Amino acid sequence: MEQTMWNVVNRDKTFSRETTLWLEYEVAGSIVGDEYDLAEYPADLMLEEYVRQVDSGKLQDANGLPEGHRHITWSIHGSNLGGELAPFQPDRWSDMPEHEDFLTFFQWPKSAVDGVKLNFLQLPVRDMAWNKQQRDRGGFIQEATGWKPAAFQPTLWLPGLFSAFVLYRNSQ
Repeated sequence: MEQTMWNVVNRDKTFSRETTLWLEYEVAGSIVGDEYDLAEYPADLMLEEYVRQVDSGKLQDANGLPEGHRHITWSIHGSNLGGELAPFQPDRWSDMPEHEDFLTFFQWPKSAVDGVKLNFLQLPVRDMAWNKQQRDRGGFIQEATGWKPAAFQPTLWLPGLFSAFVLYRNSQ
């Protein structure tokens, strides 16, 4: 897949870079994987542990979602750029009067080829992994199930995903 190059300029125009951009996601509570050893908890076992902790109430998603739903938080990353919270997400920071996101710090990116403004919905979603080569926060979900969210998908319905995973695994 050909990667589009974008001109990224900060708000005060003191920084400019031509870079690729992509989206990364984090499912609420998936930080729990940071506490586990990859050698002892391969992706399928880590997913089971995550579901156990969600079901037990240990991993609360304090954002008022129906039971079984988990928020997905999006960030924008680029070559030689740190990650910034993606714009246009549901307002989950009501205790913060003004949350900061990518557009707080940068002007709207434009194509390095033709100057067209970026459509954030068309950014690629980075594959997350949980293996010896790559260990991403929450990567056990994609590694075990093959699922990754569509760009800016706001939630994951965990019971449905886990049921599909169990049925698939048991059919092998």
